[in-house]
Amino acid sequence: ASHINFLDVFGCIRQDRDDCRLNFRHTACHSKQLLMAALADFDHAIFECGQYGRVIRENPHLARRARQVWCIDSSPRMVEVGTELARKHGVTNLEYRFGDIEDIPIRSATVDLAFFSQALHHAQHPEQAVLEAHRILKPGGRIVVLDLLRHNYAEARELYADVWLGFTEIEVGRFLREAGFKDIETSIVHREADSPNFETLLAVGEK
Repeated sequence: ASHINFLDVFGCIRQDRDDCRLNFRHTACHSKQLLMAALADFDHAIFECGQYGRVIRENPHLARRARQVWCIDSSPRMVEVGTELARKHGVTNLEYRFGDIEDIPIRSATVDLAFFSQALHHAQHPEQAVLEAHRILKPGGRIVVLDLLRHNYAEARELYADVWLGFTEIEVGRFLREAGFKDIETSIVHREADSPNFETLLAVGEK
């Protein structure tokens, strides 16, 4: 096993998860690719677990390549579901914790990579969540943010429990900069073909 510790923060936070759909339908696929790219300098594979553990079902070996994986979710139901999936696949280094991304239940300076997958637009104070990521990261650790670009689809507040209608690259870059991150990069990585044509932005930074 590697010496990488990994924190994954889910995007979909509704309590009734059985019929919940993530805003960005291809999050799981892109998350795996982005995580592996983000850790290229560490020369390690990493596990990403979104959409009810879709990636763990399809790629359980990825979690075993990390020393420890923490998944934080504000839904007790999803913590139960994720824990059961980890048990079913024999992934002993994967731990689901109930918590809030604005007050992450992880000790300071213990995580190598903090990954926010479609999560910040659900936070009341997204800048606080980014500050928390900075706190729990080790020196040299990385933050990866995958979230919606600013849009005008107001129905998302009701359909997906979104607090924010996405963010601009400037806004997310500011969150990272004011939290203390350096070497910040942002880019638009995807645009959905179907209406309302959500676009997804990627932001990375180093502590």
